[in-house]
Amino acid sequence: MREGNGWDCFAETMTKNDEGVWEITIPENLTWKEYKYYIENHSDYLGQPYEMSRIDPFSPQLAVTWGNDDTRNFNSIVGDRNYFNWSHKHIDLPHEPMSIYEMHLSTFHDGNYRDIAHKIVGHLGYMGFTHVQIMPPFQTPIHQSWGYLVGCPYAIYERHGTVDDFKYLVNHCHAHGIGVIVDVPLGFGVQDWDCGLANYDGTDLYHHSGSKGWNNQWNSRIYNVGDVYVQNYLIGLCTYLYHELGVDGARIDAVAAQIFFDYDRGFWDWPKNDREQVDSENWDLFNGLGGDRYFEERGYWLSEAVDFAGMCFLKDLHARLQHTAPKFITIAEESRRVFPRLACPVHEGGLGFTYAQNMGEMHRVRSYLQIPIEQRLIEHIEILIHNNSAETMVNAMNTHDECANGKVRLITELGNHVPLIGLAALCWFRPGAPMIFQGDEFGEEGYFDVFQGVDWSKTGDYAAIHQQQISNNFHDLNQLLRNEPALARHNIHSMIRNGSNNERKWFSLSDGVAMLVLILISGKITRMILFLCVTKLLIKLSVM
Repeated sequence: MREGNGWDCFAETMTKNDEGVWEITIPENLTWKEYKYYIENHSDYLGQPYEMSRIDPFSPQLAVTWGNDDTRNFNSIVGDRNYFNWSHKHIDLPHEPMSIYEMHLSTFHDGNYRDIAHKIVGHLGYMGFTHVQIMPPFQTPIHQSWGYLVGCPYAIYERHGTVDDFKYLVNHCHAHGIGVIVDVPLGFGVQDWDCGLANYDGTDLYHHSGSKGWNNQWNSRIYNVGDVYVQNYLIGLCTYLYHELGVDGARIDAVAAQIFFDYDRGFWDWPKNDREQVDSENWDLFNGLGGDRYFEERGYWLSEAVDFAGMCFLKDLHARLQHTAPKFITIAEESRRVFPRLACPVHEGGLGFTYAQNMGEMHRVRSYLQIPIEQRLIEHIEILIHNNSAETMVNAMNTHDECANGKVRLITELGNHVPLIGLAALCWFRPGAPMIFQGDEFGEEGYFDVFQGVDWSKTGDYAAIHQQQISNNFHDLNQLLRNEPALARHNIHSMIRNGSNNERKWFSLSDGVAMLVLILISGKITRMILFLCVTKLLIKLSVM
């Protein structure tokens, strides 16, 4: 069905070739034209004949029209992958040092992707962040949303422009030395039929059937990653992001939902593994990640709740990315932290993520900041400083999750900007890649709301003194991160704790370059002293 045939679903028929691929040849230029597939399935295994018009699952762009009664129509658009003229499709950005700025497109800045690109470069260029992390920029049927309920994963969200406009954003950021990471929900999609993949040919072609294919908490469908076609479809999305859109990496959302049956599904609303039926290959992978344990409070073994197909998929994803896009960064957003080797190479028994984002640490930090200063002990935060994990971590000072759904931003919760300056120093000086959410860099208050944009009046010449101090602090931390080799390391070589003086020292080394950080917690104030042995620079910060 297309514009050229008057949307006649029977005018041009596709045929299946020997490889099982449906195809058609139309002898005319279809670039930028709209089309759909009309699918008929009269197979006996269906309760009734299936006839439905559907979008192309590989559409890079969709056209959307809305009726006066809020009805909607989605069509696929034939694109031209060579139309955009790249100047900086890929740049050689090192993984270290890295500082990440998370943003939501529509609340960060008005306009299309090109307008947003210039705002990103102007703001992040001054602040010194190395990477921008964009909440899902993919097509969704929900006009005002975070973007995680994706319809067509390959299609860029048309609300902000065309796929070439998005390429411009990536190219412009690259031209100014800023890497681009996007949020990618690989585990689930919308249940809407008009812009999604649910019941695509009358069957669960992309998703699990039965209760396993639904997440009632999120009103979403769960991809059947045990199916080879679905595996190739989702892995192809990551290679598409890198090779076609120039994206540098992906934060894989809700990894816990992909590897645990019991995640956000109620106590027993999930299928339980028979431990006796798990094969040796899955046991090897499972044990390599951390092994089994029994949860007394839940009444079942970890191996009974693990989605082995989901773990194997993530392992295969990274094994293949090593060959197709070896420079592509992946970040695991995993809230449970049950397995300590998600962000370890596949050949070392891990799942292959470049980084793991530890959501639990943010909760630990918030709890620490609620303790009265005179009662704070160095033991409360030393676990955050000394990372014994084999993984490389993303140290999120804040994320969109932590300032929405009833949670407020840190400055609102604490009522003071001084602890934020110290918290930022801790995130930047400890092992890992620091990360903040839009607005944190100047002390945005309240909570994250998709209907309310960032208040840019709190920046620049009109900013209050405390807002200027917060912004200057992030600027200076990023300058240190970029210019001091010791801060590019993800390990700590030595730690000394003096419990009686409530102090902690640690060293970070890089090719003979040393950095000494000293934290002193007294009854009245906490100080962090940074000594960089190369520059002989001594900085004293009143923190936390």
